[in-house]
Amino acid sequence: ALGEMQRALPALDRERLRRSAHKLRGASENIGASRLRDLAALVESETAAAPVERLTPLIASLSTELAELDVFFSTADVATFSRQLAS
Repeated sequence: ALGEMQRALPALDRERLRRSAHKLRGASENIGASRLRDLAALVESETAAAPVERLTPLIASLSTELAELDVFFSTADVATFSRQLAS
């Protein structure tokens, strides 16, 4: 979804940006990544009218958050994390 947003941004393809942000919001909700979910929801809501100057840093923030999650999941005890989410 992030790659799709990064490709849609230069063309300012608002519908593609919105759909990709919506997809990322749902996926992040499923894994309990609330900061990522909130950023994706913001991008989803802003795409209708925000200028590219507003959307660019939001998408950069999504990229940063995804990188942090990648580090977390590559180093964390995922089984323990999954049990915590389920409780």
